[in-house]
Amino acid sequence: MSDSVCVAVDACCDLPHEFLTRNNIRILPFYTRFGDKVLIDDRDPGKTLDFYKQGVLAKSFDAESTPVSAQEMSNILEKELVLNFDKVLAITMMSSRSKFYENIREAVWVSQPKFKELRSAEGLERRFRIMVMDSNNLFTGPGVLVYEAVRLLKEENASIEHVMLKLEPLTHRVRTFILPQDLFHLKNRAGNRGDKSDNSLNWFTYQVGKTMNIKPIIEGYQGKTTAVDKVFGFTSGLEKIFGNAIKAIDDGLGINAVTMSYAGALSEIQKEHAYQEFITYAKDRGVPTFLAMMSTTAAINVGPGCFVLSYTE
Repeated sequence: MSDSVCVAVDACCDLPHEFLTRNNIRILPFYTRFGDKVLIDDRDPGKTLDFYKQGVLAKSFDAESTPVSAQEMSNILEKELVLNFDKVLAITMMSSRSKFYENIREAVWVSQPKFKELRSAEGLERRFRIMVMDSNNLFTGPGVLVYEAVRLLKEENASIEHVMLKLEPLTHRVRTFILPQDLFHLKNRAGNRGDKSDNSLNWFTYQVGKTMNIKPIIEGYQGKTTAVDKVFGFTSGLEKIFGNAIKAIDDGLGINAVTMSYAGALSEIQKEHAYQEFITYAKDRGVPTFLAMMSTTAAINVGPGCFVLSYTE
């Protein structure tokens, strides 16, 4: 993998900090707002862990996440990428749920002349090029694609253009399963967004789910999020999701990796029997697995204690 190329992701992409750091993956931030307080989510692991330990989500009934504007994105690209790399592949969360994809494309389009001037002033003759990919998925879904992008760049010495061509068809084959603990966040964040296309809780009410410990399983697939199942209790939900992943491994994965995230201290999910059994199963079959602490941007929308898993069929 050439030092002149890199992969960039938005802060909502759930991959372990160690993986992101080892592969020099650049993080493009989100804003997170809690009441009158606005913070930057840049996937700092220490700040994220403190966020969960302090129970910020449990205390906040007025929170939202928003992408940086196109102008702010242009400034970030100028500062972080334009003079450091010749080519960048930016992979974003699904454009149907966020303006991040739209904003970065606008920033690139409007700022090309400025980027050219900056590079010329530094004696860099090659034109800066950034390719932007809509993952058609969210949370751990883009993470699967990022893993494959890094593998292609490192193991196959592929060009950014070749990686883009290989990954684009796969964006329609990534399946993400979301298992929330706290239905309040799932229901009310969608309501706050005014997102009529989000039918995650259409088929049973928040109060019934809360009273009877019914959990929905939400699937992210091809740019949409839909409730695809319901289970009694979190443990049953884990068993269902890991069962889906085991079947996918047996059928053959489009990308040989499974990505997961948890909205809280990772030790909480790692002690679950279903998780331990799945990790062993995947390892025995040569499938890499990745578990990350969920970004604060994602957790605002799905609540603390939420578990997410993605694979490519």
